[in-house]
Amino acid sequence: MLWHACTAVDPESRIIQSSRAPCFGALNRVTGGCAGYGRAIRNSDHPQLNFQVSRQMNGSRQLYECVPNWSEGRDLGLVRELSAVATAAGVHVADVTSDADHHRTVMTWFGTQQQIEQALTTGLEAFSQHLKRNRGSLDEQRGIHPRTGLLDVVPIVPLDSFEETVAVPQLSTMKSAVAVAQSVAARLAQTCLTPIYLYEHAASATERRNLAAHRRALLNPEPIPWPSDVGPSAPHPRHGVVLVGARRPLVAFNLDLATDDQRTAQRIAATIRATKPGGLAGVKALGLKLERRRCAQVSVNLVDARVTDLATLVERVQYEARAAGTQVRACELIGLATRVAIGKAVPSDLLLPDLGADRCVEFHLKRYC
Repeated sequence: MLWHACTAVDPESRIIQSSRAPCFGALNRVTGGCAGYGRAIRNSDHPQLNFQVSRQMNGSRQLYECVPNWSEGRDLGLVRELSAVATAAGVHVADVTSDADHHRTVMTWFGTQQQIEQALTTGLEAFSQHLKRNRGSLDEQRGIHPRTGLLDVVPIVPLDSFEETVAVPQLSTMKSAVAVAQSVAARLAQTCLTPIYLYEHAASATERRNLAAHRRALLNPEPIPWPSDVGPSAPHPRHGVVLVGARRPLVAFNLDLATDDQRTAQRIAATIRATKPGGLAGVKALGLKLERRRCAQVSVNLVDARVTDLATLVERVQYEARAAGTQVRACELIGLATRVAIGKAVPSDLLLPDLGADRCVEFHLKRYC
């Protein structure tokens, strides 16, 4: 199978960041260029991505956050095309973050069920046609982040998960988010002929709820029974498969170390995981090596920022890094963070000098919903 070359398991998204000022900044700022793929690229690196909210966004239909993870972090022309497709479908594109080492782009959208479904199906077809025109393949869309398809992960997040959503008309709930995830799965399977695997609250069985369980099964080189929930049983030759879920907010955060020793990052990641004695509650982590940046990285998903916020995470990783004879040299927020995850921290606490208001989910909810 095309995805067997990937190795790691676990976290849902692992890309890179930026912005400005302690939660008071302008939208869509740049943190680095794409030359040499040295740093992540965000919205303002793409002049064409001056996103406008659709008139439909202010209607009475239920709105959701959708955070599609695309297996493309190097071709900015294709990233622009995928963003344009989403905008044309009517979703509000709040954030776009791409990284070459991870070979991944994470987008944050807000929209209705119909808008999200249209953006995903047309986006996946556009991606597939791009590869066909350029004689590319899924196997070539390989980075250090594990992936199983072109449109790798599609989480649907209800707006009742966030602060400052009381005034949002017809506030979406987890129950409705599950229904949207199931509808998205059916639409992708029917339109794009792609196998769909459902996870988290949308999972078809308890043992299939954890995203890591799907990754382990799908990335395992040995044939094992792990049938798709919707659509064909065999992976699409260009698309691969798609993982669709309904979940609560998740914050993706990367910490670069002042060493290129991946084993150090792996040991730190293992120490801080929630599953380890003495680990941090609500934390999933991987230890990676970034060839282009010549450093090791602790790549983290905060699955419950109510029990572990970003400041606590940074402080713990700094402690573990010093104990290992190194230090954290930089941090990166991937996409958006919830207000509860940032808490009372200032940018210097998080090693994010450019942190701005536009990196908070609630900022976008207040403006556009």
